[in-house]
Amino acid sequence: MGWTQEEIASIVGLKQNTISMIIKNTNFGKIDNDYQNGKSAEEIANYYGYDLPLVWAILLQGKSDLEIFY
Repeated sequence: MGWTQEEIASIVGLKQNTISMIIKNTNFGKIDNDYQNGKSAEEIANYYGYDLPLVWAILLQGKSDLEIFY
C-alpha cells in the first residue's frame, strides 16, 4: 500500500524496528502459493494471524487493475 514502516508502526502502536522484524520474517511468497493452491484469503489470514486487508494487499501487490478485477 506504499506505507512507510514508521507510518505502520504509528497506526498499530509498535516501534518501527518491530515492524521491520515482522516484515523480514514474513514469507510473502508462501502466502501467494497458499492462495494459488486453493486456500481462501480468509483461511490464509487466520492461519498466519494477519488481518484480511493485509493478506489482500500482499496478494494484489504488483498486479495491474485488469489482473485485480479479473
